[in-house]
Amino acid sequence: MNQYKTFNARKESVLQGNRLWKTVRNSTRCVIPVVGYYEWKHEKLGQGKKVNKKPYFIKKKDGELMFLAGLFSSVKFENDEEMHTFTIITGPAPKYMEWLHFRMPIILEPGTSAWDQWLSNEDYTDKIGQESLKEYGKEGFEWFEVSKDVGKTTNDGEYLIKPLLKGNIGDFFGKNEKNQMNKKIDEKVVKEEAKQENQLIGEDSHKGSDEEKHGLTEEKLKNQEETPVQKKEALKKENSETNERKRPKNISILDRLRSHTTKKQKT
Repeated sequence: MNQYKTFNARKESVLQGNRLWKTVRNSTRCVIPVVGYYEWKHEKLGQGKKVNKKPYFIKKKDGELMFLAGLFSSVKFENDEEMHTFTIITGPAPKYMEWLHFRMPIILEPGTSAWDQWLSNEDYTDKIGQESLKEYGKEGFEWFEVSKDVGKTTNDGEYLIKPLLKGNIGDFFGKNEKNQMNKKIDEKVVKEEAKQENQLIGEDSHKGSDEEKHGLTEEKLKNQEETPVQKKEALKKENSETNERKRPKNISILDRLRSHTTKKQKT
């Protein structure tokens, strides 16, 4: 099927009987059921002409479908190929929506007089137009910023009608991954430090044990090298030195007398 660019129909042009819409408004009126619609918010950047565009998704708070007033057309080509097209009718936005855009689709509610007149088989009249294409006065909408991927028609997916996560989604997962990696590195460092500490403790303990064993071995070898006679002489010498330290010194009578006389003179 051939691809053609389409555009919206302005409510004012439909009511005035613009030649583009005058014929189709008689018998090809329709409604287009949608979950919601997109609108781009234009924000100026600084004093220049640059504009930042943010897409928003507008939907009903209760989650029910919206029914947009529209016009459709069917064309059959010589090769029997058929092409079906439709356009959405837009009108002035209510005051509470002007912050986003000054226009919005005309929304019709099932079961209302406007709904019945617009979808009737009657030829278009000014009354039908005036009664049906009214400004949607209810404040039952909600809106949120979405991904700029909606600007490319080849993109598809439920994420396009979900609120945009603040920050890049790749950065979000990247930060989580980085945090997990840092946590693993920290745990590895702690384990490595504990391992090194245990090794040092083990080496000191082993070293002390070796030194004790080495000392005992030297003493044992020394004892093994001494003859029985040498052992006896060494023991006798050790006992003699001990007794000498314990024995009181011999003080002569003359020394005692001199000491007594000195103390008496001082008194």
